[in-house]
Amino acid sequence: MSALVRLARSIDQRQPCCGNLARVVERQGMHAAALNCARCSRFRGWLPKRALIFIRQATVRRSGPTTLRDWTITDGVQTMDIKQRDNSGVLFKVLQKRNADGPDYTGSATVAGTPCEIAGWIKIAKNGNRFLSLNIKPKDAAKQPAMAGNDFHDDPIGF
Repeated sequence: MSALVRLARSIDQRQPCCGNLARVVERQGMHAAALNCARCSRFRGWLPKRALIFIRQATVRRSGPTTLRDWTITDGVQTMDIKQRDNSGVLFKVLQKRNADGPDYTGSATVAGTPCEIAGWIKIAKNGNRFLSLNIKPKDAAKQPAMAGNDFHDDPIGF
């Protein structure tokens, strides 16, 4: 089976690829199938057996791509929205890095009621021990423009 699916998961909205249309490639082993971008063949995620069965049934009932949402995938936490408690978070291993300097893990957390993004890099200390270096920033920080050295941007006095 090589069905087309429209990706409408939360991860696909945050990190879209070529119109979010993917081809389902069945596999043998731990995952039932893989999702690859229909245009550039970039890996978009794994499908558990339950989600593959859903796609097969939906393809038989109608023509055109099936829409794949977070609730469609029930076996893998990697694509599920997780309700977080305050001062807690989750990290997921990055399966395919976009560049060599990119994080090894990404995720989200809630710190003192503020939603945050987390990025983690595996590092090796001088004594040989491995550790995880983290970057935590509020989700709104990426959307707010940085001030260019002007601390008095709304000061009515012009000097």
